[in-house]
Amino acid sequence: MATQIAARIRTRFGIEVSVVELLRRRWTLAELAGEVQRRQLALASRDDLRAIAEPDWRTSG
Repeated sequence: MATQIAARIRTRFGIEVSVVELLRRRWTLAELAGEVQRRQLALASRDDLRAIAEPDWRTSG
């Protein structure tokens, strides 16, 4: 199951979480979600971060 979880995280979120990490760290779902978010932010470009922080409200709704 850990192999499937690692593969799905890689495919869906574009980050690597190794099977070994999943087995050793024994994250709760909330902790794993936080780790995924931290790793995504670490890989994000400055423009990506700016888009998150300052969304263009003219295109919503």
